[in-house]
Amino acid sequence: QKPPASEGASFLQRDLQGGSSNSGKKFNKDFWKDRTCHNCNKKGHPKWACPKNDKDDASDEASVAASVASSVASAKEIKKLKKELKSLKDATSKKFTSQKRRLSKVGTQLTQIQEENASSDISSS
Repeated sequence: QKPPASEGASFLQRDLQGGSSNSGKKFNKDFWKDRTCHNCNKKGHPKWACPKNDKDDASDEASVAASVASSVASAKEIKKLKKELKSLKDATSKKFTSQKRRLSKVGTQLTQIQEENASSDISSS
């Protein structure tokens, strides 16, 4: 026994009158010649086949490409800055070590002078 013709027919999609975003899909030009696109407000095509969508896709791709290029440039700049920071850190560390040695020598000399003064004070009394 066959189901009535109305069952299941309400969800039938027609290629000629539109549907979801199928920009590569063909549409009936005669059917759409007097109808207006809801995307660009021009006559002759449905919204899902609007040529403006292709242009938007191209600008989106250009935007993504620019974003990727910017990210790559930022990554290179970060790498460069890390290298500079390491170089400065190494130079600062070397200067600090050098100053520490000098200060240690001055401390040793000061201790020797104090000991000499203490000895001379004892011997002169």
